[in-house]
Amino acid sequence: MTYQNPKPCDKDFTDFLEFSVHLFLLEPNGGNFGWRKMHILSALLIIQLQMSPDTSRQKLILLNINE
Repeated sequence: MTYQNPKPCDKDFTDFLEFSVHLFLLEPNGGNFGWRKMHILSALLIIQLQMSPDTSRQKLILLNINE
């Protein structure tokens, strides 16, 4: 089975990233991996934001990260 890159409007992939960010933000002290996890997630979110054609959704994701 080969990995398929998400399409620009792949809502499931975006939802997964949002859910992951919420999980990591809820972990005390950032969990075992600390800030490394957040850097990895930030990179993934930046990639997804660049791919997403929906600017309102981009703003929603950024607001969720900043909370």
